This record gives sequence, C-alpha cells and structure tokens, in this order.
Amino acid sequence: MRYILIAVLALVTLPLNAATISGILYTTSGQLRQVDFDGTSLTGGFTAVDSINPAWDSMSYDAAAGQIFYTVGGQLRRVGFDGTNLTGGFTSVASLNPAWGSMSYDPSAQEIFYTVSGQLRRVDFDGTNLAGGFTPVASLNPDWEAMAYDPVGQQIFYTTSGQLRRVGFDGMGLLGGFTLLDSINPGWDSMSLLYSQDNGVGAIPLPASLWLMASALGPLALMRRRKADSGAV
Repeated sequence: MRYILIAVLALVTLPLNAATISGILYTTSGQLRQVDFDGTSLTGGFTAVDSINPAWDSMSYDAAAGQIFYTVGGQLRRVGFDGTNLTGGFTSVASLNPAWGSMSYDPSAQEIFYTVSGQLRRVDFDGTNLAGGFTPVASLNPDWEAMAYDPVGQQIFYTTSGQLRRVGFDGMGLLGGFTLLDSINPGWDSMSLLYSQDNGVGAIPLPASLWLMASALGPLALMRRRKADSGAV
C-alpha cells in the first residue's frame, strides 16, 4: 500500500517534459510579433517590449526566465518580456562583439548557438568553449536570416530567402513547407520557438479519479501503519 501511495503522489507532481512547439516569436521590420505554429493567431503589440522598436539582428526568448536575449549593433543585450530590466554586458559572451546573423539560446544547457559569416557556432553562456563544426549542419553554410534551436526535438528551424525550413541537428531531414507558416513568406529578422509549457503549464493535470485515489490511500496507509505499530508493542 505504501508503494502505491508513493506512486500516486509522484503522479500528482509529474513534470511536463514532453513540451510541444506551439508558436513562434519573431521580429520583422522593427516589430515584435507572435504566431501559432499552424499559421493562425498572428498578433503584435502583446508586450511592452514592442515599445523599444526591436530592430534586432538576432533574438532568443527564455520563457522560464521571462527574458529576451538579442543582439543589435554588435552588442548582446537582455530585456524582460514586459519591457523592463534592459541590460548589457551581463555575460562574458558580450565581449565577443556578437554581430551574429542569427542566434538561439538553450537555457537548459547554458549554450548559445549562432551564425556568423556563413558559419554555425556554439559558445557557453559564460563565454567559454567556443566551437564550430560540431554538427554536420555547419556544412550547409548557414547564412540564415533567423534561426531557432529545438533541444527537445534536436532540430533547427531557420529562414532563408523568405522560406521557413527545418533540419535535424545531425544535418539530416531537411524540410520546407512543413507548416502553414510558410504561406506568410517569413522574411523574419529573428525568431524564437514557443512551447506549450510557455503558457504556464507546469504539471500534467490529473483526472479526478486519481485525486480521489490519492486522498483515499492516505488515511488507509496511516491506519495500516498505526495497526502495525500497536501490534509491535
């Protein structure tokens, strides 16, 4: 009974690891916009970040921290999604003078992927372990206008010549036209992926039956423990 109770309680706090891509945050012509991954619900002006006129060279959104990292004029900067706490020079990466064509920040691995002069590179968030040629994707000569790395699916989404494409991190599975987003001809300056858990989903909701089971097993386990204790006296 004790093990059943532990299993049920573990389910109650089960994290949502299987995040799915729900949309794309992007900039174009100095405007920050958001669109669902199926090409619907195109919106702009949904955050105060819009007011700073984001004519960024590259951008990546960290949903967990509620921050946007971007480059402009060869400088790496960070701003809260609500438009507050604009800062620069917060990491040694800024000293690299990041005139990047595109970038994507992976907060789980604390790494930044970026393109410069037709090369795909990777650097740790503290400015160490600068590397190039670490994946066959680099052989594609990625002169991309915008790029976003999906660490869950091990894929890179990018735009080039007004087309949205996807390629596996191993350089395989190069695709175009895989979503209706293609139809809006994405001449984006920068982009970042949005996931289902970015909407505040932190745990998988449980059916009512499991909640009832958990609440019932608790007293039963306590009664059995007391009975065992009294028998041992």
